[in-house]
Amino acid sequence: MGHKTDLIPDYWDNGIKYDQNKKLQAMKRYRAAWRRHPVITTAFSIAVLFTVFFAFRSIVFMVYWANPDHHNVDIQAWMTPRYVMQSWHLNDDVMYQALQDDHLPGRRLTLGEIAAQQGITMPELKARIIAAATTFRDSQK
Repeated sequence: MGHKTDLIPDYWDNGIKYDQNKKLQAMKRYRAAWRRHPVITTAFSIAVLFTVFFAFRSIVFMVYWANPDHHNVDIQAWMTPRYVMQSWHLNDDVMYQALQDDHLPGRRLTLGEIAAQQGITMPELKARIIAAATTFRDSQK
């Protein structure tokens, strides 16, 4: 009778060693590229990091906005116009009409701050946004 290790095929051990060798070879190639072309290697590394960051960020946003709980949420003072536009599926023109402004502010003002700047209450601004959204949706039918 053989030992338990006799039952494990040889290629299994070789596969693990092969994977470790590939990683080491990749690191050696990266170090060699770094020595020969430090600027290009740095630029490539930064590009990879940015790609990973924005891919992760896109996935997070996709998952967040795919959740039906985030659609047509009750408008509150802490929200920004952009958040309401995403939640209610509105375009810029509809929000401009509701805010009675021809551009969205440069910095991210909340709806409460916008209402205070315009000298109206938050329920009045909320009513204007809902009216503009209703008009927009009726025109889309």
